[in-house]
Amino acid sequence: MSTVKAHNFENSFSGRLLRLLEEKGLSQDGLRLLLGSTSTGLVSNWVKRNRPPNAETLLKLAKILDTTPHYLLHGETPATEGEDKLNEAAQWRERALIAEKKLEAIQGAAGRLAEIVQGSLSMATKIEPELTDAQKAAKVAEKMVDEKLAKEKASSSASDEIASAVAEVVSSGPKSDGSKGHAQKAHGAKSK
Repeated sequence: MSTVKAHNFENSFSGRLLRLLEEKGLSQDGLRLLLGSTSTGLVSNWVKRNRPPNAETLLKLAKILDTTPHYLLHGETPATEGEDKLNEAAQWRERALIAEKKLEAIQGAAGRLAEIVQGSLSMATKIEPELTDAQKAAKVAEKMVDEKLAKEKASSSASDEIASAVAEVVSSGPKSDGSKGHAQKAHGAKSK
């Protein structure tokens, strides 16, 4: 038999019937007896002619071979409502497993993040006394700067007062008109 004919035979009613008989361990004659037929060539005719039996016999045949009439005729089993629900349940189970794996990954990342935060807190606790000392030193330095600025301001005020007094003395000095200033008058009064 050529490859094409063999392939067509396997995918035909006759091929499926013979395969199911072999799987069940039944002979053609044994099937005939289970169907309640007295015709010795009944199953042989179906196989040779590749012709299925009438609808009533097809239903009996499918029941004996634990399949469906649709499979015997077309080679495919239509999904039943129960199979649809099983397929849907399998899909949900697969989705649940994927979600569970994602959740485990998130929990792992959260655990690593918690370890990092804990390490940071531990480090901060160790550094805190040093920060407190540095803050105290900064406050002392700020106070010293404030005191120095205050002294400079006071010194600047004193310098301004001295400069003002000097300016007053200088301005009251000899006049260009030849008159004597206050300092000369006072000095002249003493000499007399």
